[in-house]
Amino acid sequence: MSDALKGPTVLALIETFPYLGWSLAMFGLLGVLMLCSSAAQRRKALWSAALATPFAFLEQFAIPIYWNPKRTLVWLGVSPEDFLFVFTIGGLSWLLATWPLRQRLAVDTEPKGLLRRYTLVSGLAFPLSLGTLLLEVKPMSYTLVPIVVGGFVFVALRPALSLLAVPGMAGYTLVHCVVLKSAFALTPSFASSWNAPNLWGPTLWGIPVDEIIWAAAFGAVWPVFVAYVFNARFHFLDRLSRPALTQCRPPAE
Repeated sequence: MSDALKGPTVLALIETFPYLGWSLAMFGLLGVLMLCSSAAQRRKALWSAALATPFAFLEQFAIPIYWNPKRTLVWLGVSPEDFLFVFTIGGLSWLLATWPLRQRLAVDTEPKGLLRRYTLVSGLAFPLSLGTLLLEVKPMSYTLVPIVVGGFVFVALRPALSLLAVPGMAGYTLVHCVVLKSAFALTPSFASSWNAPNLWGPTLWGIPVDEIIWAAAFGAVWPVFVAYVFNARFHFLDRLSRPALTQCRPPAE
C-alpha cells in the first residue's frame, strides 16, 4: 500500500489537533493512576469524572475569547476533545486531591442523593457563572469568580473538606502544567491557541499565568465540590469527636 493511501498517522493527527493530543495524554495519565488505585477509589474517580463532563458545554464561552484551539468536530459549541478533557480532569483532580487521605475518606455515592445534591449545587452556581460573563474584565478573571466563590461556600459549609484543597491544588497544577509544557514542546504551534490580547499578560515556564492560576483554582475547588456532593466524611475526625462527647458526663453525686 502506498504512503498516500495509508492515511494520517497518529503523530500527524496530534500535530494537526494538539488539543486532542493534550487531552489524550491527560487521559492516559488518568488511566495509569486508576490502575494504581483500589476498586473503591476508581469508582469514586469515575463518579467525579462523570459529574464534571456536563461542564464541557461551558467551553463555548471561552472560545474564541480566551483561546481557540483547532478541534476535530464541533457541535453545539463543543467537541469530543472538550468532553474528553473535562471528563479526564474531573477524575484526575479527585485522585490527586484524595490520594493522601484515601484510606480515611468515606463517601456516599448512592445515586439518588448524590444527583440531588449535584443538581441543587450546579443549579445555584449556573446563574452566577452566566452573570460573571457581563463583567468587563479579562476572560480568566470572570471565569475564576464562580470557582473561588463556590470554594469558599463549600468550605464554610463543611470546613473539614478544606483538607482536600491543598493536595488538589498542588497535584493538579503540577500535572496540568507539565503535560501542557510537553504538548508545547511537541507541537509549538499549540501555544498560539491562547488569545494573547485577552490574557493577563505574563507567562511562567512558557505557559500563560492565566492557565496556571485556573489549574490551581480548579485543582483546589473541584475535589471539594465533589466531596460535598458525596457527603464525604473523614474517619479520623469522627474518632476524634466521639471521645469528646463521651467525656462530657455529669459528675457523680
